[in-house]
Amino acid sequence: MEFLDSDLYLCTTCFSLTSLGENTQRCKCEPDHEERIHDCPSGYHLCYLCSIEVAGGLSRWSWEACDPCRKVNERRKARGQNYYLLGRHSIMNNISIPLQEISKKELAEGTQAMLGFIGHMEELRTTARARVEEMFRSVPRWADLSHIPIEVWEAEFIDGRGGSLNVSHGE
Repeated sequence: MEFLDSDLYLCTTCFSLTSLGENTQRCKCEPDHEERIHDCPSGYHLCYLCSIEVAGGLSRWSWEACDPCRKVNERRKARGQNYYLLGRHSIMNNISIPLQEISKKELAEGTQAMLGFIGHMEELRTTARARVEEMFRSVPRWADLSHIPIEVWEAEFIDGRGGSLNVSHGE
């Protein structure tokens, strides 16, 4: 079950996405869900790179960036440039700790890679949240709104003023 963008709103208190009670997507200001029918019931968020389009999903196998940002990121990776790990699950980024018997060195290396990945994701999440707040504050007419329909948010910023990768969403 995927949600439509029209089902989502940006909460201007915590800067997370919510469905305002229409489905399992809750912002940080709302109570936790009772039902757990999805891996990540509140797994949608604004793209960790541009903070414009919706990314994530209900599964642990979701991407943390929107399609345009992921395409730019893949081109950077292919050219040998710096790129971001954008898979929600470590396995999507080729990071795992083998379950079979391994040496202490292999275990230490796998553990370091996993901890590095967790830190990387937290940094992306924190930076994206700060960017969303800054973008919100750049639109004075929204100052008194508690929620912004995500379609309105995207329409305001889709002009190519991206975040980390300076993605032109008109590509």
